[in-house]
Amino acid sequence: MSATEIGGLQRTLETTRAWVGELSEELGTDDATAYRALRATLGALRASLPLAEVADLAAQLPVVLRGLFFDGWQPQRETTRVRRREFLERVGEGLAGSDLDPREAAGAVFALLARRVSPGEVEDLRGVLPRSLRALWPEGGAAREGRTSAAPHGADGPTPLMDHAVGQFMSRSVLVVRESTPLHAALDLMSHAGVRHLLVLADRAPQEPPAHLVSVAGLLSNRDVLNPLRRHPDADVRLEYLLVRDVMSRAPLQTIEATASLAEAARRMHEHRLSALPVVEEERVVGIVTSDDLLYAASLEVPGAAAEKERGERVS
Repeated sequence: MSATEIGGLQRTLETTRAWVGELSEELGTDDATAYRALRATLGALRASLPLAEVADLAAQLPVVLRGLFFDGWQPQRETTRVRRREFLERVGEGLAGSDLDPREAAGAVFALLARRVSPGEVEDLRGVLPRSLRALWPEGGAAREGRTSAAPHGADGPTPLMDHAVGQFMSRSVLVVRESTPLHAALDLMSHAGVRHLLVLADRAPQEPPAHLVSVAGLLSNRDVLNPLRRHPDADVRLEYLLVRDVMSRAPLQTIEATASLAEAARRMHEHRLSALPVVEEERVVGIVTSDDLLYAASLEVPGAAAEKERGERVS
């Protein structure tokens, strides 16, 4: 094992310890009990989610917890609608012998997820769960630091929200991988960075940003990992043997200009069934706009003209 691989393993172990420690402090228990609560709640949650949402959530978990999340999983095309009583019974089974209340454990884990995963993913989770399970989430479960409550008005007064430019809401930092990168390594990068998409460059292409379109081999979404399962539902698909090129969406990609409107971005995503569009200027990728960015824009209370601002700290 190389020094890089050892360093990556140490980081994911430290991240997992941080999650468990945070949960332990909130529940007022030892780490072992907090770990059992996390494992039991994630298992019950996994059984309640559609296949696509299972993949989306897994991509944002630390590697160790992702393995825990998938332990014993049998993918099903149909979602089982789990009621709150059944959900809490499953959590309780995982806490057998503990004095911890299943409802308290599940609520603490949901609060942890609300703090640790992306706001868009939290909203997606809440949206697909039955109302009775949504009630277990903390009030305002998608709220995170750094979100604004309203868009500022422009000098000329309000502008229709969807007329805003993509460049005002796109993520300017675009993470890249090579097409020959092992898929598990790309998923680790997504998990550590808390993102859902990676730009894929050809193996021999220069990596100096911003990437030219001729260097782009494709785009990897965490949902692309489901493609082998969909194509071969009865096969024993070993993700650890796959490369990024085996599952990515291949170039040429649908792209959009930074000056285009959010309405145009939404139209292209809907028309082509996409969750993200690389943003280009003079055939170079300068950002990425995702469905999360559109949801963020829509969440602004006042649909005014957003002031031009740097959002380099946000990645997608």
